[in-house]
Amino acid sequence: MACNRCDEYASAKPPLTLREQIMRLQSRGVVVGDEAMAHAVLKRVGYSRLRPYWHPFEHDRETHTFVPGTKFEDIASLYNFDEDLRCATFWVLGRIETTLRATWANQMALQSSDPFYYLNVDNYHQPDMHEDNVERLLQEWERVVEHDPQHKHFRERYCPAEEICPPVWLAVEVMSFGLLSKFYSNLRNRHPAKKEVAAIFGFGAESVSYLGKTFHLLALARNRIAHHSRFWDYRWTAYTLPRRGHGNIEPLASMLDGADTQSTYYVLSHTLFLEWTAMGSVSLARGVERALSKLSGDIQSIALRRMGFPREGLARWVFER
Repeated sequence: MACNRCDEYASAKPPLTLREQIMRLQSRGVVVGDEAMAHAVLKRVGYSRLRPYWHPFEHDRETHTFVPGTKFEDIASLYNFDEDLRCATFWVLGRIETTLRATWANQMALQSSDPFYYLNVDNYHQPDMHEDNVERLLQEWERVVEHDPQHKHFRERYCPAEEICPPVWLAVEVMSFGLLSKFYSNLRNRHPAKKEVAAIFGFGAESVSYLGKTFHLLALARNRIAHHSRFWDYRWTAYTLPRRGHGNIEPLASMLDGADTQSTYYVLSHTLFLEWTAMGSVSLARGVERALSKLSGDIQSIALRRMGFPREGLARWVFER
């Protein structure tokens, strides 16, 4: 049953046809030079999903009127830019995630001849958190084991009647990126496996805790991108990395100097640094540059500013071996 407020909202916000949506934007000051293109964009993207991309062009947020001369094409170009940015970032995050999975599993396996060593609570800071992580792992394992032949084979051959976690090399393929980041973060800072993973990603022993937080932030970014949510100017308020803790590692420290910790630039800079240290490539920087090159000068400036880039733009993203 709808509440009174819902009824009030429904009467004030009746559904609009695509033509009516275009007319509403025009009445508020948007110049629609190609109505067929606007119709196609609204049909593919949706009015509500597109709305945040015209916020930078609004003159009055209360009346939703636009700055004179605002073009629908510019709004659409920002949306397309965000799609390109998400694609470029997602591909790099996938490589980082895969490297973390392989390195963590290998290092945990090398610490002991026991393939279930990663379950030993003595390896971890917080026993309660470890218990929660193992419980989540079991849940994810049970979902996967019924459908994946590799995991199903292990269950049928070794533990058909028992609820048991898989060995580390199967467990790491079942864990979500977020859960893996929690397993890594909860490892004791002096644990050899934690240090070895950190070294792969360019972090010293004094910064392993910060790296764990970084993985968690990147897992959140990966999930947001996977759901095709707005990324370019999203405010990362739910989980913010501390300003200190990265050990003044260069060039990361210079990239982050004075940057907004809740900006997408902060997320991108960490992603790029981990790509560079672990894989020796900077494809994310090239991907961002290509996406920006499709924007006109004024729109490009809006994008850089709202993403949190410093005044010098991409100039801080210069790497030398």
